[in-house]
Amino acid sequence: MCGRQDVVWKVLGWGMILGVALLASGCGGGDDPASPPNTQATGTIVIDPAPDSIDAPWTLTAPDGGTRTGAGDMTLANMAVGTYAITWEAVTGWNTPDEGEATLTEGGTITLSCTYTEEAVTTGSIIVSPIPDTIDAPWTLMGPGGVSQTGTGKQGLVDMPAGSYTVTWGWLENWITPDPPTVTATLDAGQSIALTGTYTPLDDFLLVSGGSFTMGSPDTEPGRWSGETLHTVTLTGDFYLAPYEVTEELWDEIMGSGTSTSQLPRTQVSWSDAIAFCNALSAARGLTPAYVVNGGDVTWNRDANGYRLPTEAEWEYACRAGSTTAFADGDITATDCTLDANLNTMGWYCGNASATVHAVGGKVANTWGLYDMHGNVWEWCWDWFDFYPAGDATDPTGPASGSARVVRGGSFNDTAASCRSANRGSQDPDSGTAYTGLRLVRSAS
Repeated sequence: MCGRQDVVWKVLGWGMILGVALLASGCGGGDDPASPPNTQATGTIVIDPAPDSIDAPWTLTAPDGGTRTGAGDMTLANMAVGTYAITWEAVTGWNTPDEGEATLTEGGTITLSCTYTEEAVTTGSIIVSPIPDTIDAPWTLMGPGGVSQTGTGKQGLVDMPAGSYTVTWGWLENWITPDPPTVTATLDAGQSIALTGTYTPLDDFLLVSGGSFTMGSPDTEPGRWSGETLHTVTLTGDFYLAPYEVTEELWDEIMGSGTSTSQLPRTQVSWSDAIAFCNALSAARGLTPAYVVNGGDVTWNRDANGYRLPTEAEWEYACRAGSTTAFADGDITATDCTLDANLNTMGWYCGNASATVHAVGGKVANTWGLYDMHGNVWEWCWDWFDFYPAGDATDPTGPASGSARVVRGGSFNDTAASCRSANRGSQDPDSGTAYTGLRLVRSAS
């Protein structure tokens, strides 16, 4: 007879039963013992968080301390009897229910359920977007609860408390600030708002970097006169110069009804009219006017960022665009109204204009992108007219007084000689003609 055989049944977690036979030492052979009966009491657990759509995660703790995790609805069979605790885990945007507990009895079923409720939404999102959204326009945002934020360009802001917001648009160089400069909108909880403001290009002015050049013309240049003495001029500051002469459309927008669409240069403009236009345009675009007008006296505020007329030196420097020839694209071959190939390419004069002013930009620009510097209409400069002083000059602005102001560039009614880079004209500052207009400048610093 085989030695004594003991069978120990051990209950493991989750209702699994393991039989372990302990055989006496030296026992061998004999019949297999009978399969032990399943003596472990079990039941069924149903886990049912609501709503089903969020598939809420949970952790179940068994009577023996073991844990099991899952998510959403689940039925667990053959679970050992005893007390079970369930912890409902967090779901973004939902309030987490309290823990649950239930006791499972033999053959029984318990349901561990809960209901997640949506969190109360108290915030939303804001898009601050200047138009066009490619510019780094500065802004300040004020909102409820002391919200104060600054930034530049397009930005998305999240988790912003619901309430009223106001954005104030800041100044950006070469752009006109939105009008009005503030925008207010209300952000509702869970919603999104866009705060936008449209910036418009201040102008398409070209930056002209300062430098030195030879002003005037050599004795050998056809068409020159004695008032064009060669001398070196140094411009220490950069400036922005309009690529086109002021058009009738722009003039009418600022000084008239604003209905004209004409791209002809504005003529019949006196020097005094030009000064008034510069100041009016500066004011309209939120800039500091460049001129202080006191009756017939005009003072140039050089610290102002508004529009102004070029000095005579600035004008010739820009006209030449680095050239030293009579025209920006080469020498002069005809001083009268006969065809000059170089001038014919770049400007309207008596040889090709048919005694008619032409729309701006109709000829080839110089290498700096400036149109109609030769011909079409004369352009007012700041300076009083006189002969050049002896010697070189730095940032010259002309004599302190005089009887006539400088005009430059020639016109559609003038000869090729009058349209040269170095040619100088003069005109009564209180008179305008059909041949005289203006081109605008702004100081760069």
